[in-house]
Amino acid sequence: MLVSIITPCFNEEENIIECIERVAKVFSNELEEYEYEHIFIDNFSDDKTFSILQKQSKNNNNLKILRNAKNVGAFKSMFAALKHSSGDFVLIQLPADMQDPPEFIPNLINEILKDDVEIVYGVRKNRNENILTTFFRNLFYSLINKFSSLNLPNGAGEFCLVTRKIVNILIESKEKEPFLRTMIIQTGYKSSFLDFDWQKRLKGKSKVNFIKNFDIAINAFISVSKRPTRFVTILGFSVSFISMIYGLVTLFLNLLYPSNTDPGIPTLIVFLFFFSGVQFLILGIIGEYVFSTYRHVKSEVDHQIIDKINFD
Repeated sequence: MLVSIITPCFNEEENIIECIERVAKVFSNELEEYEYEHIFIDNFSDDKTFSILQKQSKNNNNLKILRNAKNVGAFKSMFAALKHSSGDFVLIQLPADMQDPPEFIPNLINEILKDDVEIVYGVRKNRNENILTTFFRNLFYSLINKFSSLNLPNGAGEFCLVTRKIVNILIESKEKEPFLRTMIIQTGYKSSFLDFDWQKRLKGKSKVNFIKNFDIAINAFISVSKRPTRFVTILGFSVSFISMIYGLVTLFLNLLYPSNTDPGIPTLIVFLFFFSGVQFLILGIIGEYVFSTYRHVKSEVDHQIIDKINFD
């Protein structure tokens, strides 16, 4: 059986060789009965990443290289690499920094061989990160599960192994902004979840900052749930109803006790700002959905891969 491993990378010259060697060691020592292909898709790195990959691929037929015409991000890269994979099983993402360890791959394979299991997620535990990052990560998983029909454990990501059946479903998708961890679980097939210790990055710096993570989170949230629109509709109705009751009570008190009536300027200011905030909230969420629709209907230049190495 053939196992495909996908590694998107951008400016990872310090980690590439070790990543290749650790994967090879796993398959030579623990997974001798399996063949594998390690697909690197380079996001048009401006360091020596691609030249190192070219050199390594000359004497390693298990190593296959794709290169994007520009940096399109890790998620679009993984999706493009899926279309070039041939494995019976596919590891959606093995990060070049190996914070998700290659040595855990045998555990994923053993789990997916069980009856009726098509998807095995590696669930990251014991993260070595700051408190603020942990808070926002927990908030993301909490909201995406609450506002959708998904049940994605906190820490489950693209470090997951899927069968060819799942890959075929994914590559038929027309999704323009693929968020694979939710797309995979949306297929509805039986999933397993295995905990592992998330490793500290040893070399180089992460290319994903807070702003990029926020953009990814918003795209994921909009793509899997329509409930926010229902929420703001209910919110708008509730606030309007409460405001109407408040207005009627105020009018009644003014008629009964006109001498005790305050000018009401502070109340007007509070309500002006309150309703302005509600309007901005509603317009913002509607705007996200409109923009998501726009992304899907507008024509775009297809994802361009300018180099392919070791592909038949």
